[in-house]
Amino acid sequence: MSAPPPESTLARSLELLASKIAAIPDNPKPSSSVKTRVPDVFDGSDPNKLETFTFQCSMYLASCKRNFPNNESCVTFVLSYLKGNPLDWFQNEINHALNNGGKFPEWFESYPVFIAELQRLFSPRDPIMDATNALETLKYKDSTKATRYTLDFNRHSRRTGWNKAALTRQFYKGLPDRIKDEIAQIGKPATLLELQDLVSTLDQRYWERQSEISRDKRSTTNQPTSNTNKASSSNNRSDNRSNNRTNNQNSSGAKTGNNQNNNVHSKNKDQKKPTPPANTPSSSSGTKPNSIADMLGPDGKLKPEERQRRLDNNLCLRCAKFGHTVPNCPIQSKAKPKGRAATVAAALNVAAAPATGTASGCSGKA
Repeated sequence: MSAPPPESTLARSLELLASKIAAIPDNPKPSSSVKTRVPDVFDGSDPNKLETFTFQCSMYLASCKRNFPNNESCVTFVLSYLKGNPLDWFQNEINHALNNGGKFPEWFESYPVFIAELQRLFSPRDPIMDATNALETLKYKDSTKATRYTLDFNRHSRRTGWNKAALTRQFYKGLPDRIKDEIAQIGKPATLLELQDLVSTLDQRYWERQSEISRDKRSTTNQPTSNTNKASSSNNRSDNRSNNRTNNQNSSGAKTGNNQNNNVHSKNKDQKKPTPPANTPSSSSGTKPNSIADMLGPDGKLKPEERQRRLDNNLCLRCAKFGHTVPNCPIQSKAKPKGRAATVAAALNVAAAPATGTASGCSGKA
């Protein structure tokens, strides 16, 4: 007799599971007022989660006994929360039973046998060694709390088979230094339970103190500025403005003093420099200067009074202007003058010749 095709077997297994699940009410009402949480889905990727999964399933089934009248309904309920490798394994077992006359395995009709089979297949391979390694590497992290450390320690310690003294020593070894320092001042308890209670108390006090420090910091940071601080800030701004005005005044005074010194220096320089008389030809007075013919005598030379006036006032004997001598006079005869102009130029040269070194303000040879 040939075996039925796989499609037919799968359809029959699904039909069987569907009928079992259909027997479970859609909205099962628990037997008590406590609302039980449904179990998490188990996919077999982490064997350490199997214990938590079986515990959640047992708690839910116990709280809803009326909805699960027999073992088959309990097994079917747990199968509905499996996926991945665990679901594939049990599905293949059901398919095999359907292909062999519908004789199902023992675990399908007994919930305890089903849980044992589930643990045999997907629980840790060496739970004692795994628990020992986990206990030896377990550390109380300073950022966590004592409750978490104690729970993890107790969960692994029950599988190791260690005695109470070894467990107490290992529990103390994993504590942080801040708790060990306080235990050193108080004294180490003799039993594991007393040590765990003391650690819980010390840890609670530590985190309460940390909360107080955080609140104090927040209150200090968020505290509004007091009137004293405002007045101090106002005084500081006033002082800064006063200092700025003082600096500006000092700067202005320094500039004014420099300007005054410059003006005085300029005035002194101007005073040292003699001013030509108003009746000279170079003066800025409104009188019309005399012509060259009026300055010359009958002999064609400068008149004595004109010559003496130029010498006294440091005037050029040629052009009668202030500030230079005859050799530096800008008026030079480029061409030989003719007529009356030649006579006047010659007279000027002759008149200037005897003035060499006689004037106090002229230097050089005129």
